[in-house]
Amino acid sequence: MHAGVVILDNVTIKDDVIIGANSVIGHYAFYYKKKNDGYDRMHTCGGVLIESNVEIGALCSIDAGVTGLTTIGRGTKIDNQVQVGHDTQIGESCLFAAGVGVAGCVKIDNNVTFWGQVGCASGVHIGDGVTVLAQSGISKDLEPGKTYFGSPCGEVKEKFKEMAALRMLPEFLKGNR
Repeated sequence: MHAGVVILDNVTIKDDVIIGANSVIGHYAFYYKKKNDGYDRMHTCGGVLIESNVEIGALCSIDAGVTGLTTIGRGTKIDNQVQVGHDTQIGESCLFAAGVGVAGCVKIDNNVTFWGQVGCASGVHIGDGVTVLAQSGISKDLEPGKTYFGSPCGEVKEKFKEMAALRMLPEFLKGNR
């Protein structure tokens, strides 16, 4: 553990784990009930489990589960400035680049790669071997073994076709005047 790391209650860290400077593990969940006059924080009663051979970069936040565990699977590597929300389950040998944000209650299978600044909505399931390219937004379940891109993300080949078609739109519109 590097300087400034904060480990809160109900956190289990297995063998050969590296945690970068100023990361916070086990902070309470971002979990509120809306009231007429604002928001009431709901209780966080769960914890965090970090399996063996995990690396967590600097300035990361991994929230405790609300009633269960937020889990980081064996061999997973997390870059700097990554947020993992409450009750999220990250599988083995995943790779998350800088700036990734994963909401609460997400299930991420094994060998998943999220490149920089990928954002993932709450409650989705990411299948084995998925790769999500940089600056993509995940709003629904992703099928195993595919590469995705865009916001909302879709299979990379289809998204690139859409981008190519959009680049041709000005010329198309000129011809239809």
